[in-house]
Amino acid sequence: CFHPSPLVSRAYSRLWLCFSHMFRVWNHVRSFVLATSRHAASFGTVAAVAASLPRFSQPLFADQVHMKAYSWTTEEEGLVALWGSEGLKNEGWKQFTAPTMSKYNFVLPSHAEEDRFHVKVFYNPGKKISRTLVHFGGQLQGPPGHVHGGASATMADTAMGLTAWLCNFKPVTATMTVNYRKPIPLNTTAVIEAKIDKVDGKKLYCSCKITTMEGKLLVDASGLFIDISEKLGTDVTLNDLVEPIGIAKP
Repeated sequence: CFHPSPLVSRAYSRLWLCFSHMFRVWNHVRSFVLATSRHAASFGTVAAVAASLPRFSQPLFADQVHMKAYSWTTEEEGLVALWGSEGLKNEGWKQFTAPTMSKYNFVLPSHAEEDRFHVKVFYNPGKKISRTLVHFGGQLQGPPGHVHGGASATMADTAMGLTAWLCNFKPVTATMTVNYRKPIPLNTTAVIEAKIDKVDGKKLYCSCKITTMEGKLLVDASGLFIDISEKLGTDVTLNDLVEPIGIAKP
């Protein structure tokens, strides 16, 4: 099994994108020749030749080069170490340790055989804010070579909701608005900062930004979450949400 480095994976993604465009142009030209020649009897030979030409699908290796569990780079580990420094701990920052999730969980964390979301989360309950380092893996493709918009929206929703959970609320999403500022290439590591802007009874108004590690804005979002602590009870934790109801552990 081929396990390339992130740099090689990005190169393969861009190569796949080039091939995809080439094949798309080829297919359009082939279709045009077929459609045109059918309306002119004198082009019967051309139509026969065009029909005999192969119609290409997208390259098959696109999803075969991202199947290795992600290993954080030295730069990324350095940022995590900074977030976990004694100075920030003294300001109330804590690292969130995700519960042991089953295969049924959608986001946290990716399993060894998967390459979806890889995250490290820090939060400050006093300031009602969190910081997440997220690596968008190769199995999150939407546009060729780039992360699906639903995947980045999922992380925005998760970051805001998790921030509320870690601040002792029990939130569910009511509405969410997502603004896509720049496309996110596959195998990109980004920073998410999420916060609770306002608490109005059971209503939690949250916002977040997804940026590159250099601070360039990729996505920003805001959402209204409803605190359902009264229905769930204050004793419910994230560990209680690991297994879906009615599905036995394998």
